Amino acid sequence: MAEAPHDNNGNGITVPVPFLGTKVNVKGAAAILAIMLAGLGYWVYDQVKLRDAELAAIREQIRQTERTRDALIDKLACKLDLTIFMASMPKGAIDWSAIPASLYECMPGFKPK
Repeated sequence: MAEAPHDNNGNGITVPVPFLGTKVNVKGAAAILAIMLAGLGYWVYDQVKLRDAELAAIREQIRQTERTRDALIDKLACKLDLTIFMASMPKGAIDWSAIPASLYECMPGFKPK
């Protein structure tokens, strides 16, 4: 960012000014201010990188939560469809072969005693 001065006394620094396309030789308090501004600029740049990494992690957590929620909603909708289908059948013995194939995945796993 700053270069060694080109004058013979060594009491200043040369600071590039990007928007003017030139370099300025600064001495004394202005040199200290230029160094402080360069440090501030680097700190802001570093903080933006950290913030971007944290936001990316938060976005991934949100996406994972949405995927989990969608899977639970699909499972609940399937169970609700199965319940409605079973309620529409006449009382008594249930004809398990009449259940549509799309509802097989949400049927409870019966365990023999």
